[in-house]
Amino acid sequence: MSRPRFHDVSDLGRIPRGALLTLLVGAGLALVTAAVAERREGAAAEHRATEAARALLAAARDHLASHADACPTPSVLLADGALPRDTELTDAWGERLRVVCAGGHLRVRSAGPDRRAGTADDQILADSAR
Repeated sequence: MSRPRFHDVSDLGRIPRGALLTLLVGAGLALVTAAVAERREGAAAEHRATEAARALLAAARDHLASHADACPTPSVLLADGALPRDTELTDAWGERLRVVCAGGHLRVRSAGPDRRAGTADDQILADSAR
């Protein structure tokens, strides 16, 4: 009859190399997958925001053709039916888009990644037809 073999206590915390390698590769793949998903989500949000800004710019241009004395706000354009009710009026960072009429120019502005209007990272869509 053989006696049970007892292992040194220090052996209990060891992980076989193959298992450790598998664990590290799996963790690396999970991080890469998360980064790719985040990048895709950011690109999709930026695309939606660009489309919203274009729609807002077109609606503001049409509004100004009959109301030349007042620069429309997104809320006015929604209330007047110039934009569909389900139009998202936010940028890729969740901040409201703004219509700016100044010096004969029409623009839609986004506060940009820092979410503060009037800073260097603001994004501007300008109307070339005006």
